[in-house]
Amino acid sequence: MTAAVTAAFIAGLFTATPPALPTDPFQRTAIRALAGEFGALQDWQEAAYIRGQREGVTCRGRAYLTSYGHLWESRKMSGGPRGADHDVRLTEAHCAADRGLPFGTIVWCDGELRIVRDRGGWVTVKWARGHDRRNDRNLDFWTRRPDEHSSNSTPYAIVGRR
Repeated sequence: MTAAVTAAFIAGLFTATPPALPTDPFQRTAIRALAGEFGALQDWQEAAYIRGQREGVTCRGRAYLTSYGHLWESRKMSGGPRGADHDVRLTEAHCAADRGLPFGTIVWCDGELRIVRDRGGWVTVKWARGHDRRNDRNLDFWTRRPDEHSSNSTPYAIVGRR
């Protein structure tokens, strides 16, 4: 009898299905990111995902998402290498957002965390709603290459402030 129980237990270990991932896109990404599926995280990213899980952050709306960057756009279009808050040089950790999100806000969208450090003349909720009336946010991700991020309407989450 003991051998049968042991064999059943061992068989169960190899046939058990892993727990299902959450349906919320942010929570699903947080679990996968913290498990190392996307490679090493920067300290601020790890802290943001942990905070998001602890506080139950979920996607709260939809955003019009575009990309910009001074490496491939004119200075007039990109605003140059520094964000509108002028305290940091922009990197792929940063984004521009409509005025409803203060500088330092950490947002998740399109599978990535970004820190709001910039504004843009076209980065407005009105502009976002012109692309899809469900949009209540406009995000513009800083990138090294053109059109790396683009969506007429995609889920986003507000994770907190840095």
